[in-house]
Amino acid sequence: MRKLLVVLFSMLFLLGITTSAYAAYSGTVPPDTMGAPSFSAPLTSGDSYDNGIGNANSTGQGVDVNDGTTVNDLIKSDGMVKNDGTVGTQRTHGEYQTNTNSCASCHQTHTGASKDLLFKQGVYNTCTACHDGTLGFYNVFTASSAGTFGGTVMGNASVHLADGTIQHKLAPGGNLGVTGTANGSWTENFDCASCHAPHGSYSDRLLHYSPNGMGNISVANKGLKIIGATIVSTLPDAALPTAVANVVYRTTAGAVGITGEAATEPVVVVMKDAGSSYVLDTTPWLYGYDFNPYPNKVYWTTLKDAAGVAIPHDTTSEYEYGRAYVKGTAVATAVSMDVARAYVVKLGIQDAATAPYPASVIADFGGINIYAVNSNIYDEAGYGVAIGNYCGACHTDYKAKSGTATGMYTVAFRHTTNNDSYNCLKCHFAHGTDVTVMKDALDRNVTTLVAGGMTQADAEAFLIDKNPSSALKRYTNMAVCWKCHTDSKASQLKNNTYYWSGAEVPHGPNNW
Repeated sequence: MRKLLVVLFSMLFLLGITTSAYAAYSGTVPPDTMGAPSFSAPLTSGDSYDNGIGNANSTGQGVDVNDGTTVNDLIKSDGMVKNDGTVGTQRTHGEYQTNTNSCASCHQTHTGASKDLLFKQGVYNTCTACHDGTLGFYNVFTASSAGTFGGTVMGNASVHLADGTIQHKLAPGGNLGVTGTANGSWTENFDCASCHAPHGSYSDRLLHYSPNGMGNISVANKGLKIIGATIVSTLPDAALPTAVANVVYRTTAGAVGITGEAATEPVVVVMKDAGSSYVLDTTPWLYGYDFNPYPNKVYWTTLKDAAGVAIPHDTTSEYEYGRAYVKGTAVATAVSMDVARAYVVKLGIQDAATAPYPASVIADFGGINIYAVNSNIYDEAGYGVAIGNYCGACHTDYKAKSGTATGMYTVAFRHTTNNDSYNCLKCHFAHGTDVTVMKDALDRNVTTLVAGGMTQADAEAFLIDKNPSSALKRYTNMAVCWKCHTDSKASQLKNNTYYWSGAEVPHGPNNW
């Protein structure tokens, strides 16, 4: 019954309906639930959820203090001799040194509290044991460029509920009705590791290289995997209507600029359509395989012969997964190929020096450069599309372009998310939101409003979202629309004289 209540309350919070009683819940959690039900606060002494056996690096110590005084109570990697003989700080999440001490930061070899030998019960508890700020790491419960997990009911909060009590299939726009495909069988619980890869990734902020497993799901089913593509030795005309987005191409290393190999080394690569020509796609390939049947391995990325049978992974086919090519004698005889590809997301943030607001407007806000304070815009060229694809690994129907109806589960017209300027993070926080982190259409949050002369109470009243499910929004209410759709951006929209004369028009009283 308790577990059922936890799930029900979790689903209610996902919809924006919360109770303070649930936030304070500190009952016993069954082993291996993959998450505690405390979503809106760091761990407390009643929420520690471990087996009482400390791990070698003392990582779990002090998780119920939450005031920063326990920051030096654990064994960190700073001051360790590195592979090259220098002394420095080694990484906890990936790029491990050959003398690493990082494993014990999260795992206990013989005395783990939950599966995967985690020292806390579940992914959520393990991650928040450090990432509540008490041990000197990123505090996910305070405001950041990702939002916050620490939202309050009174602040009309909504969060990505990452404590393991809901499943991926509950993602809005997740193609729940599709059967016979990977999209129809999403059964994994949603937790911190659904979005982040604790052992390293190709992306900023350790964003997962295969969220929801979609790196190994076909392009047709909204994933990134190329399946059964014919290997060609001549590139087609990229400008023709028949051009495909990705071509699996047999060539030489020198011809496509691969370094570290002999220029004449035969390779198979993926070339992507750049509009008028094809260019080398350097997106890393995924290493992985299924046992089908045991002990035969069916590799996710593999060359195939004329019968469509996978060519054995041995010395005849050498895969450089991170560099996205395969070489070896099998390259000459292979006919087709499956390529599972990693997600790569770079979170570019525009520099405050490019602020669009002139000095006169900054002066109106008490001298605060609001763009410098709130510069996480995420719309630089080359970044936004990858962000939309990443979020679309679960919200698959929401991968859309303007003016078209999309969706395998529910067909609807959706706001575009398929270009750099208009992507998911332009309007939403990844972690969560409430009145303390939301902004108005001028990028002002509570902090900048108070700095400009408002009282704390007035600033919060101004920024409170009227919808109890604030939907992870970066901007309060429908300022999420007004941020972009102002007079200068929409010909059918005109401000009246009264509003246009005010100082709070997003593009300024003089239409600058």
